[in-house]
Parts: sequence; structure tokens; C-alpha cells
Amino acid sequence: MLNTEEKFREMYEKYKNLIMKVAYDLTEDYHTAQDICQRVFEKLYGYQEHVDEERVRAWLVVIAANEARDYCPQRRTVYDPPQRYCRDGVPDGM
Repeated sequence: MLNTEEKFREMYEKYKNLIMKVAYDLTEDYHTAQDICQRVFEKLYGYQEHVDEERVRAWLVVIAANEARDYCPQRRTVYDPPQRYCRDGVPDGM
């Protein structure tokens, strides 16, 4: 469980570049990707007591993809995470 400010900062520093990459890959817009990244980490902050540390990477990737889909409704499709973020077709950590 993530439960401290320090742990949140650690997760942010560890995953911010990955989440920016996912958001940018899905939106193809840097500023939109920044907005999505901020939303993802706001959600992590709000749900940190419910997120298992071993699955936080997968949780963040899925939330980023969902935010990108919601942000760009013209691109709505069934979510299929990019394979480079997955192992065996499942987001890492799931």
C-alpha cells in the first residue's frame, strides 16, 4: 500500500516518464500528455491507500490509457495497451 507523501513522491519520480510516454503515444500531443500525466498522478494520490505497490505500474498505465481515451473521444476504441508496456499481453504488474 502506498501511504505516505514520501512514497508518493518516490512513485512519481519512478513512473512520471513512463506515464508521459504512454499519454503522448496515445494522444500525439505533448501538452495533452502533460495534462493526462497530472490527472493520473492526482488519481494515484487520491487512491494511494488502495493501490498495491506491486501493481502500481500497471495501474498507472491503465489509468493513463483511460484518461487519454477520455481526453480524445474521437480515438475511442477498446483499450489494448501498447505491447511495449506489457508482458505476455498483460500490463506489467497485473
